[in-house]
Amino acid sequence: MSLFSTIRSYFKEQRFKSQFLLLRMHLNIADSITLFVYTLTQIVWLITYQWHGGDLLCRICKFFYTFSFYLNSFINSGIALDRACNTYNVNSRKAIEKVMRRVKKMVAVSYISASLFSAPQLFIFRLYVYLMPGEENLNSMYGKCFNLIKQCYRQCTPIWTIYKYELFQEASRSDQNQYRNKRLIEVKLNKIKQWEIVASCIHLLLVFWVPSLIITLSYVAVIYRLKKFARKKGFIKGKKISRDDDMPEVNTVMTASQSQQTSKPGSAFDIPYMELLKLPADETMTKETNKSNQILTSVSTQVTIQRATKLTMFQIAKYQAAVILIAYLTLWTPYNLMAFISIIAPLNSSFNELLYKTLPFLNALIVLNTVINPIIYGFFEKQTSIEK
Repeated sequence: MSLFSTIRSYFKEQRFKSQFLLLRMHLNIADSITLFVYTLTQIVWLITYQWHGGDLLCRICKFFYTFSFYLNSFINSGIALDRACNTYNVNSRKAIEKVMRRVKKMVAVSYISASLFSAPQLFIFRLYVYLMPGEENLNSMYGKCFNLIKQCYRQCTPIWTIYKYELFQEASRSDQNQYRNKRLIEVKLNKIKQWEIVASCIHLLLVFWVPSLIITLSYVAVIYRLKKFARKKGFIKGKKISRDDDMPEVNTVMTASQSQQTSKPGSAFDIPYMELLKLPADETMTKETNKSNQILTSVSTQVTIQRATKLTMFQIAKYQAAVILIAYLTLWTPYNLMAFISIIAPLNSSFNELLYKTLPFLNALIVLNTVINPIIYGFFEKQTSIEK
């Protein structure tokens, strides 16, 4: 529902807001993949405790699991970069005209990058079938137990787990005197563990830590730019300057003292305004002048209201983007931090055992992020409708 609402808003809302709506729409797509592909299959998997989908579905599901997480992170990075670019290009009309093209390029790069970084999952994961003891060919990579369903244990697992299991089995079958053979098995096992650590570290860096760094640096740049802008342009000698990201305008409010200074005698335009009102004037001209003043006042009021509404709605979009990014960092950081610690922690440490128990719960927080995002959208949609 949130996805359809965002698509409808994208085509209905004003142009200044459509760039954020475009990013939000694709963030909704990533959330939907997480909910309907990752969450549902995980629930079925936990109930059956085995993988009954076959080898092809195993690889495809693992691809989309990773793809949804990458896409979510990259779109959040795009939102942060969009905020930073808007802040630094506030005075450039040419840059403002290219905003939508820039956002579309970021979305395209997000999808391409998510697909490329998820592609290795098609080769890392596969179906492994274990035949219960008492059967011939105890272990099989793709399975030979179509007629022995009850005697088989099927699992969608990474190749590291398969290779380590087979090496452990080979080591257990070796004689005590075959020291050299066991040494070779140990060397192979260490190489497999090294490759597993490298792959896990690269995955964690790309899926969370690099996007988090981009988000943090983008908002540091935004804060720095706003502070610098406030020092240079804000509230200097009674001048209040306000700008928005899409239409760089300057509204100057003059104080009473400045108004008196500009009306000092010494020029042809120094006649006091009240004295001008006392000058005799034609009645028809006076009526036309009053009518023109009323029209100008009405138009000026409408323009002022439109600008104020536009500025307020754009501020709401900014706050919404900030809340989305805060929710992302809050819910994603615990799992990725603990997952990184589990990689570098000793295999037999008690802390590692605790991590393996807590990681599934922390992973659920990432899924919770996909549920919280629509709530954030709904809250700010109400604020937008109130402002309208």
